Amino acid sequence: MNFKFQKGFTLIETIVVFAVISILSTVAIASFVDYNRNQNTQTAYSELSATLALARSRASSQVKPQQCASPLILNGYDVILSISDNTYKLRAICSGTPYDIKSASLPKNVVFDGDLTKTTSTLFYFSVITNGVTFTSPNAASASISIYLIGNENNPRTITVDKNGTIR
Repeated sequence: MNFKFQKGFTLIETIVVFAVISILSTVAIASFVDYNRNQNTQTAYSELSATLALARSRASSQVKPQQCASPLILNGYDVILSISDNTYKLRAICSGTPYDIKSASLPKNVVFDGDLTKTTSTLFYFSVITNGVTFTSPNAASASISIYLIGNENNPRTITVDKNGTIR
């Protein structure tokens, strides 16, 4: 037997190593994309929930923004959802006139569910007197309204607001 001293790897060994690396990197990239979508949806859920809670808090504590200076009377705060362009807006209502406080867009690849059988309200009004919430809904007798955020079809998020202003 005459063996030559080999330096390096054979072609088959190199191909096998590249195949294994390709498979592992494909799985890692797919997992990262899914994780990123879940994080975007969670961020949108947290920010919209915080905006609704801010409107409720300011209305119940009767905090007047600078735009609502005396002699204007603070009526309440509302949050308006724009399902068509995936934005929402917090406004103070002073003597019947709305004043923008904050506008925000949902993160990329996160949308409101446009199916009105799911996201049934686009206006949430928190009054300073009643400490409750009024929302526009086809079913006026509804005790609560849900907002559906879709970023990852496997993990949509739901925000529920009831007539007492509780946000879940």
